[in-house]
Amino acid sequence: TQMLEEGLYKYRKGVNVHKVFFDKNPELLSPEVDNCNDAIVIKIPFRLLQTDRFNTEPTFISIVDLVCSYFKGTKNIIWHVQSLVLIDFAVLLKKNIGGKTVAHVHVIPWKLFYDKDRDYFNSLYKRYANREYEYISMLDRYNYSACDSIICASDYAKNCLFNVHKLDDKVKVIYNGIDLVSSVNHKKTKENSPPKILFVGRLSESKGILELLDALKEVRARGFDFTLLMAGNCNGIIKEKI
Repeated sequence: TQMLEEGLYKYRKGVNVHKVFFDKNPELLSPEVDNCNDAIVIKIPFRLLQTDRFNTEPTFISIVDLVCSYFKGTKNIIWHVQSLVLIDFAVLLKKNIGGKTVAHVHVIPWKLFYDKDRDYFNSLYKRYANREYEYISMLDRYNYSACDSIICASDYAKNCLFNVHKLDDKVKVIYNGIDLVSSVNHKKTKENSPPKILFVGRLSESKGILELLDALKEVRARGFDFTLLMAGNCNGIIKEKI
């Protein structure tokens, strides 16, 4: 979100960025909407889960009018969501106040099951490999077709949406990137010095961190030296495994 905001302000003059956050508060009986600085905070009694549309849809319907009141009179709105569960919310906002909807799909849609239910993830992946697309489309019922545009971070994610949901024209691939020229201080390393390996991202099994560590153990066993730097959020379970 920060990179998107900085990029818009840098390259698109006259753009205003408004952030909408969902915050879990178990003490609430019903959702509340607050305006905090340049962001709208939506407080709800439960956590939004990508696999739970039973709770999310009624919640979105109950708060859409409150959220739209903050954008009354605003034109040329782009509702940009980075979580699949928020597609329905963006579509509701569009119906009530107008604008365009853009969804950002980072990876294959069912990757969220990798850490939560590995057997189920493997079963879905096996069906995808066997081209059983109709079965997956019945489970993956996000409202992709209602989006005006979908951005994927990889060609693989785009192919998944095309194969399963027959989406093509509205899907564009924009790779994740970094401005190496201005953001990295290049320093020459000493000849024959051990290489430094940097892992940046959420430290979870779905990101492949354990496979990286296993591979580096093999590298170390073969007599090669190196330095590994890891930067990212890490929960207690993965800390023990690392």
